Amino acid sequence: MSNEKHTIRIITNHPVAEDSPDHLAPLGCVNDNTTTPHYTAWVCNMIGKSGKYLDLGCAGGGAVMDVARAGVSLSMGLEGSTHPRNAPQAAGHENWTRYEGTNLFTCDISKPFAIVNDRGPLLTFDLISAWELLEHLKEHDVAKFMKNVWSHLAPGGYFIASICPNLCHGSGMFGLGDGNEHHRHQTVRPLSYWREIILKDYERYEIPAEKVISRKQFLRNVGNDDDVYVLQKPNSANKLADLVLGWDWDKVWEEETS
Repeated sequence: MSNEKHTIRIITNHPVAEDSPDHLAPLGCVNDNTTTPHYTAWVCNMIGKSGKYLDLGCAGGGAVMDVARAGVSLSMGLEGSTHPRNAPQAAGHENWTRYEGTNLFTCDISKPFAIVNDRGPLLTFDLISAWELLEHLKEHDVAKFMKNVWSHLAPGGYFIASICPNLCHGSGMFGLGDGNEHHRHQTVRPLSYWREIILKDYERYEIPAEKVISRKQFLRNVGNDDDVYVLQKPNSANKLADLVLGWDWDKVWEEETS
């Protein structure tokens, strides 16, 4: 069930999103351990048993672990906050206690990072998800986040994201965080803005010709105000060339490992 056959490391100078409102005033990261059998089955159908799945902003890791239990080759999640791991009240605390370092890892996904194992310099994934995540990023970090996605997405792989355009603010659950109220959604924009970002600025992706997911297969109960996007990386994409066009990975690698 765990990824014990893979020795995985996250190369980053930012293992925790220290300035993120979701870390300073945690809500979703400690309250969310969402998983559904419909979503698990959808992921497995999309990537097959030999596929690799990555959930960004995984919170308690429930979806990651259910996909792992279904027997795919690799299922892992990245979360920006340490509260799901450290707070016994957190919904996914048991997952983090058992599977941190094999399936679940902390990392600031708005900063450069590389997922590697003992078999090569960079792991790529057949499906990367970001459910209700993009609006939590600072506006100037969205493009950086998308570069991270592109770099870790295998040619032919899928990226699925849901976006909420509404405000979300408050203090942390269970008395966690700094005790202050924070706006957790740092980029509150109408869906027209997000559609332009997703469909225009990242036009190197392909839009699947057929609908690949239905509402009952969504990981979360996406509201009527939300959008869900599915993008596919072209099979012809040159991974190494695109890494250079995205981050200066030689420089990043040198800085991160020195």
